[in-house]
Amino acid sequence: MVLNGKRASANIVSRSVARDMSRQLFLSRVYGNADCTGHTECDSIIMDDAYVGAIPEIHANHQEASLVHEAAIGKIAGEQLIKLMTLGHLSMIFDAKWQNFCVRKIPMPMLV
Repeated sequence: MVLNGKRASANIVSRSVARDMSRQLFLSRVYGNADCTGHTECDSIIMDDAYVGAIPEIHANHQEASLVHEAAIGKIAGEQLIKLMTLGHLSMIFDAKWQNFCVRKIPMPMLV
């Protein structure tokens, strides 16, 4: 993303789940060439034998450019399960491989 105009802004967000033998690479570049704001974020959950790479780049070419990058990769946790449920990814939660984990770790009212 190239931000050339005064008060230009960009918000780039990537959310992913890598499982089995999948391979993922997120490359994000934001160039601030003016009085602008830019934000790039990658949040990935890794499972099984998957691979996840995140390469957030920010380049400020103007003293008033305000640019931020965030990247997080981690194994699935209770908070992430709730996020997946909120996003409608219930099939993953009820996959036979994870069913026992979910029933033990998440109170039943949360699963309804």
